[in-house]
Amino acid sequence: MKIDRGSIGRLQRFPSVDLESYHDFLTGFRQWMSADYGRAATARAEKLLADFEMPDHRAPPPDAMIATLESNPLVGSFVRTWMNCQQMAHKSLHDEFQSNANFYREGLKAADSAGPGLLELDPGLDIPDYARHEIHTQPGGYVGEEFAGQIYYYSTMSFYRGRNDQNELYTAMARSVPLPAYGKVERILDIGCGIGQLTVAMKEVFPEATVWGLDVGAPMLRYAHKQAVEWGIDVNYTQRLAEDTRFEDESFDIVTAYILFHEVPQKVTPSILKEVLRVLKPGGIFFIRDFQTNRKHAPFGKYMSWKDHTLNEEPWSQEFINSDFVGTLKEAGFTLLEGGESQPFLRDYICQKPVG
Repeated sequence: MKIDRGSIGRLQRFPSVDLESYHDFLTGFRQWMSADYGRAATARAEKLLADFEMPDHRAPPPDAMIATLESNPLVGSFVRTWMNCQQMAHKSLHDEFQSNANFYREGLKAADSAGPGLLELDPGLDIPDYARHEIHTQPGGYVGEEFAGQIYYYSTMSFYRGRNDQNELYTAMARSVPLPAYGKVERILDIGCGIGQLTVAMKEVFPEATVWGLDVGAPMLRYAHKQAVEWGIDVNYTQRLAEDTRFEDESFDIVTAYILFHEVPQKVTPSILKEVLRVLKPGGIFFIRDFQTNRKHAPFGKYMSWKDHTLNEEPWSQEFINSDFVGTLKEAGFTLLEGGESQPFLRDYICQKPVG
């Protein structure tokens, strides 16, 4: 018989001791990979690539570079185990939730109509093809697996290596969002909200504001809502498209987007930016955290970025990384206020809708 094992602060305990122990191992292994193993592999790779002349940063790594790295036992095993960790996490979680589907299904169902906060799902939504792939190799992706939210939540716990057990990363991000030009925040929209970690953090930083999280994936939103209900946090979730939010003109003071734009085709980006500009009030803030773009990488960094693209179901990441995203934001009509490197490999693009 399955039971709810409670939580440690905000961290929801794994459904079983065995699964918790397994993911404790994966978390420790990731910590080792990011430290000793990663440093050794990077040093070896840089030595192997010392004589390579890099092509234009927008081009794929040369075949000779790939062959040189992947034939080396240390570097090759590093890349393989990097992917294996993620696949092991996903498989163990998928097996748990599917083998006890009725128990978890009832938990979601009980929360769907509960408050505080609303959950609006749209069974008739025409989900774009770009949202249907198995993003990050997660089984079923974010729209095709009913327990996608749970799988994402627990798999990212090991990915963050213990640094986000209490939603710390998202809380810090929310605190870094500046106020609109007029100094007041009444309504916030988090697009591509996933399981609502930034959505919840924005509500906690701006408790008087009405906060909406928007995503295309119903399974992600159902789990986001379930967590918010359990925490007693009054946020609303709706299943819509970032490029067609259906909210009124100039109805939000802040719009946020965390790691959204490298997950959509570049041809979709202008439509999303146009929509955000429409729903923001003049002087409102558009806060984006995503990959750094239009920059040269060290040879091994370029290789790892390419492997993330090809192995980790990131079909549009290279399009985004090689784009002039700052130029795209300005062309869409935003004023770029500030920004800079935040989490590793990520930067903040802080924009404002012009006044007048």
